Order: sequence, then C-alpha cells, then structure tokens
Amino acid sequence: FPMPIKDQFLKEGFLKLFVDNKGLELTGTGKVCDNPIELKWIEDFTAHKKNKIQSKYDISINFDAQKTNMLLPGINDYVTGHFITRGVIERKVSGEVNGKFNVDMTPSETHLYPISVEKVENIPLIGQIDFDNKDNKTNLHFNFYGYVDVKSLNPIQLAGSITFDQLTEIKLEKIIAPKTDLQGTIKFKEDFLNLDLMGSSWNAKGIYDMPKEENPSPLIVPSNITANLKLDRLILAEEESISDFLLKGEKKSNVWKSLSLNAMAGAPFNLSYSPKKNTLSVTSTDFGEFLKRSGISNKIVGGNFLLKAVQGDKGGFNGNIRVKKFALKELKSPSIIVDTT
Repeated sequence: FPMPIKDQFLKEGFLKLFVDNKGLELTGTGKVCDNPIELKWIEDFTAHKKNKIQSKYDISINFDAQKTNMLLPGINDYVTGHFITRGVIERKVSGEVNGKFNVDMTPSETHLYPISVEKVENIPLIGQIDFDNKDNKTNLHFNFYGYVDVKSLNPIQLAGSITFDQLTEIKLEKIIAPKTDLQGTIKFKEDFLNLDLMGSSWNAKGIYDMPKEENPSPLIVPSNITANLKLDRLILAEEESISDFLLKGEKKSNVWKSLSLNAMAGAPFNLSYSPKKNTLSVTSTDFGEFLKRSGISNKIVGGNFLLKAVQGDKGGFNGNIRVKKFALKELKSPSIIVDTT
C-alpha cells in the first residue's frame, strides 16, 4: 500500500476502510521499513481549490534506527536504538506537503561524532519535526529540548533547533551543564563551517577525558571557516580556567584571511594573524601559567613566549618559537632558570 513517503509502502496492514462519493477514511496498523505504525488516512474527493487540503495522515511510528536507515539514509551514524514519533502529514490540491511530528528520544542513544550521548534516566529528550516541500525542495526543521548524558561531561540540558537544507543550521538556544552555559549558532555544509557561540562559561575539560578510539577517523577540517567564540570563562583543566576568551577567524579555500585570539591566563595571551604581512604572532608573558590553565602541563613556571610564523601556500605555518626565563618544576636536580631560544 503506497505511503505519503517516497518509495515506501505499508506492509502487513490490518485496515478498516470507509468510502463514499465525498471521500474516504482508512484506519489501522501495519509496518513501514519493518517499523510498527498506526495510521489514519482521510482523503477529500471534493477538494478542488489549490490551497485546500486533499489528504491528511495521522501517523504514529515506533522507529528502530537500524531498520529506518532505508527511509532516512545515514541516520545510523547519529542514532541507535528506538524512538517514537507521532504526527500529521497534510497534502494540498496544489501538491504542497506539510508535516509536523513530535519525537520522543527517551529510549535512544544518540551518537554525535566524535562523542556519544545517552539519555538521562527517566528524563526525556523530546523534539518536534516540521517539514514541507516549498520551492521544489524538501525543508526539514527539528526543535529539541531535554536532557542528555555526554560521556565524561555529565548531564547536559539542551534546547535549540536544527534546519536541514542546502545548509545545515543548528541554533543552540541553551546548553546548560556543570560549569557550562552556552548559546549561539552553528552552520555547516560539505566544506563550510560557521561558528558563532557565546556564554558565561564552557567546561571543555571533558574533551580531554574522553576514551581514545583505537582506530579514530581522521579529523576533517573544512577549507572555509568563519568563527566567533566569546566566553567569560573557558575551563580546560581541573579547578583552572582561562578568562575573557575571544576567538575570531575567517578561512577561505584553506587560507586564513584573519585570525585572532585574546585571553587572560594569569597574564595576557594574544594570537594574531596579519594577512598583509602573512605573519602569525603568538605572545604570552607567563607561558607556564597558560599551559597549566589549558590543562597541558603544570611543570613550567613563568616564561616570556613569542611565536612568529608565515603561512604557506597550503594553509600551514612555518616559523620559530622563543621562550625566555622560565623554570622547570619537579626535576631530580633543583629547579633551574632557563633562558633559551
């Protein structure tokens, strides 16, 4: 039995049909892509005006993500387990289709590469999907709200929306987690990334703590990036943080057009790129404190740090680093003061 979803059929159906010269009403159960479905279909034979609703489908489906890959190719990259969706699809005489579905992700485990996200027990992650076929293309919009458990990062409260089109856009209205409060927008497609986030704090320490994969997929960095990240506090180490963190940058065709980072880590830390001189500069008057607050090392004290580099044709940088007047801690011999290039 053909469904209002391209190339999909209702199978193993148990249906009741009522029909007269005004329309039909069909109710019952069955399976789509081996997923159990409850269906109510109403067809209006008297609808002739373009904006009149001709067909209406009330649908409830208990999805198994593995089986649903035939319907939504690639979904297994993001979701495993089961989730429940209920909603309505309406088709007008003109051919315009609109749909609205509520989704309960509570029984699911969601994978957002490279981290794994699990629902918090007894607290739902729910969403609403809206879609239409205006402008001869399928437009899909997903609003979500709820709690998830990101491994090593503890429960996180989420609220926002995702729009799937030529460009995928994620609007984060709220991310609340221990020592984290973020909002902003992420847009991406193929080789393009636009990142615009701000907040009072971001606890990014858990990224370091995640278990390492044996054969991790290579990290693909887009050739075109626009970034704007502003944080009152960035946490990368236990009981340590970097304050007044501001990152801005633009990269086109793998070449940085502008890049700057300013932060306070005991002392000012500054990174800047000059496209005119094609030069990258990084300075810090307390490099050891920056390394400690970044969670990299606590074995260096002090240090005047200077990096100068020139961008190559393929986007990489070549240059030199100079560190003066720093102390090395926890050596077998007494700590020494080093002045080196």
